[in-house]
Amino acid sequence: MAGTLPKDRPQGIDTSHHQGTIDWRKVKAGGTKFAFIKATEGRTGVDSKFKKYWSEMYKAGLRIRGAYHYGHIESDPAVQAAHFVSTVRSAGKITAGDFLILDAEDVCDASERIGPAKTRAWVNTFLDEVVRLSGLPRSRVLVYTGAWWWEPRTAAGAGPSIEGHPLWLSGYVREQRIYKEDLAGPWPVWRFWQYTSSGSVPGVNGDVDRNVFNGTYRGLWWLSGRPLRLFGK
Repeated sequence: MAGTLPKDRPQGIDTSHHQGTIDWRKVKAGGTKFAFIKATEGRTGVDSKFKKYWSEMYKAGLRIRGAYHYGHIESDPAVQAAHFVSTVRSAGKITAGDFLILDAEDVCDASERIGPAKTRAWVNTFLDEVVRLSGLPRSRVLVYTGAWWWEPRTAAGAGPSIEGHPLWLSGYVREQRIYKEDLAGPWPVWRFWQYTSSGSVPGVNGDVDRNVFNGTYRGLWWLSGRPLRLFGK
């Protein structure tokens, strides 16, 4: 067994325009410690709620936040990385507390025709470009994926050289437990875990994805780049 759902660890959500209007102050007051939101998709797509959410969540006091890019594996990764980083920057500078994330789950027909070697190369290039363009350390550039996608698309876990890029695991699994076979490719542990798509939190109407951090709140604060002297503020 590689982990159970820890009830006492920092809880978070991830959202996109599908959640509509969000009261971020209620989200924070309800105990949510971090939030990841969709920023971009492919070469040109921008989530219609990204800029609004990105600003409002910070104003509400959520000091740990992340923006994610839904990758189109059939299209130039460097172009997508530049589009992603520039979109986040246009909503405000990338600062302490911020993560940037590759959402690796593309299931369109064109992407599924691309072989494992090219898929691995695509992921490598995208991540390297995000690090270069954003100036963030690898520890704050995450990969969101699950074994259900990673294993077949990268030849059963023979993934790229992604040392230092933490795993945000997609895994709605039995008994809310993660087993070794549920982990994706080269990652021995998960750092964040999206454990349900039908969660409920104050401030969000309807279902929302729920996540947990694999560590303490202080550890999450440190990983996000927030100064420890400001811990909890």
